Formats: sequence, structure tokens, C-alpha cells
Amino acid sequence: MQLICRFNKGDQLVPQRFEEGYTPATEFHLTVGQTYAVHAMALWESGLVTLLVDDTGRPGWQPVELFTVADHRVPADWEFDMGEPTDMVKAIWGYSALIQDPDHHDALSELKPAALEIFWSEVQRRTADEPVSD
Repeated sequence: MQLICRFNKGDQLVPQRFEEGYTPATEFHLTVGQTYAVHAMALWESGLVTLLVDDTGRPGWQPVELFTVADHRVPADWEFDMGEPTDMVKAIWGYSALIQDPDHHDALSELKPAALEIFWSEVQRRTADEPVSD
């Protein structure tokens, strides 16, 4: 799955996002017009977010309303889970470690080294599995 960045400023967000701490002045490390690979998706209380590598070179959860879909295909090996009704994360789907390890989501959001190692290993594995185009 790939997304094309349409916006990179908080003034394009839906109002529910401001409850997460974003403001209309928030600037995302994304380039308008650039295509980004999606590594996972989650439904938070405030809406759908996607896990991608932003222009800083680090993974992060980005509000989906900043993008349009460029490639609709979802990896066949993604897994899915749902949170409890009181959880901020209502549903999540993506690579196995994200689903099987309940602490991985938060550790990755906090850019903890062990979580980053798992993430980059997954990115490398997926990149190696992609067919080479002619």
C-alpha cells in the first residue's frame, strides 16, 4: 500500500485530531506530492492513522487525511487485532510483531531502539520480497 501526501500542515486535519495535541499550525515532516509506503494502519479514537517513514527518516503514525491512496494493495501477510473499548487504539493491522507484541506499538511510537530494530527488519524483509519491475 502506498499513499501520496496531499497536505503537510495541521490546518487540513479533522477537528478530532486536535484532541491528540495537533494544532492548525502543526507541520508534518512530509513532502506534498511524495509517495510513502505504508507499513501498518491503526484506528485511534481520533481516526485512522498510517505507519510510514517520514522525511526525517524515522517511522511515525500519520493522520490518513493528509494523503490520497496511490496503491490500494494491502500486504497479504498483515495481521489484525482490536483493542478494548477503553483503549486509545481501537484496531490495528500490519506486520506480525505489531500485532503479536502488545507493547510494540507504544515502543515504536517512542522510537525505542528494540522496536526500531524490529521495524527496520520488517521494512528490509518486505523490500526484499517486492518483485523487481522491468
